[in-house]
Amino acid sequence: MKNSETLASNSITALFVDIYGVLHEGGELIGGAKEALEKFKGSNRKIIILSNTTAEGEDAQKSLSSKGLSKDLHYDDVITSGDVFIEHIKKTKGAFFTEYAKYSPFKKYSVPEAANISEAENIYIGIPKDDEGADIKLLDLLDEGQTIDSLIKSENPKLNFIERIWRDAKGKKFYCANSDVVAVEHGDIVIRQGFVGLFLKNKGADVTFFGKPYPEIFNTALEKHGLIAQNVLMVGDQYSTDLGCRELGIKTALVFSKITDLTKDVAYFDGRSTSSFEPDFKVGNIAELEDLLRRDEKIFVNKKSSASGYSR
Repeated sequence: MKNSETLASNSITALFVDIYGVLHEGGELIGGAKEALEKFKGSNRKIIILSNTTAEGEDAQKSLSSKGLSKDLHYDDVITSGDVFIEHIKKTKGAFFTEYAKYSPFKKYSVPEAANISEAENIYIGIPKDDEGADIKLLDLLDEGQTIDSLIKSENPKLNFIERIWRDAKGKKFYCANSDVVAVEHGDIVIRQGFVGLFLKNKGADVTFFGKPYPEIFNTALEKHGLIAQNVLMVGDQYSTDLGCRELGIKTALVFSKITDLTKDVAYFDGRSTSSFEPDFKVGNIAELEDLLRRDEKIFVNKKSSASGYSR
């Protein structure tokens, strides 16, 4: 990111906003987030929530409502990676097998399901769990000084639970409806579907990813709401997902959360230049964006926020 960037505030007609790390971190709303959304809406900008959750947008809206955020007052729409995936599977042939946990929309949309991997043509990657059904902590997998990227590409025996999937399902099509590599649950950083998908892809598997940073979710939001990419600002906390829209011409603002710096190490990006994932702006929280957007003239920004590092 350059030391000085310009943002013409009157050119931003819409904001794409991530949920986790921007609006909340698993509990109550982050201070100032609710008020910031109200102010952005009050300035006649569209607010589209874009989330890498496998839940459908209407379910994500219910979750936001429980935290005090309501449609029309705080945002205009919620589009999830689950929404994009569901539209895709409606046209997909063959039965699905779900690893780790059942995926309820399959039944809802009459998508055929297989009883086991051998009978399936498609494999849905669920949230990875250990033998007791608990989340898998990243720290339990990482060796001293190891990054997520090098872990994904390693032959670490701790990853045999994913290796088994690859061994049993070679030649089948994998679907990853949530591209997030890690998440924070109860204060711990845990691996998510994107981690499994990237590991399998590194092994040579045919994996299709949905959600950020892949173009389809951004294009869905642009087309649905008649937006021009150059007039949109994406606000997110993860290098490896939220900032992927820069290739489409969408400006980006990085908000620092517990996992921001950690996701910068995930340099997979499907062959794309990692420079494509450098943000246009860095802010400590979404409320700071008001300083960028409240004026009509061009303003100059030289903001740098320090994120708490996370390493082993």
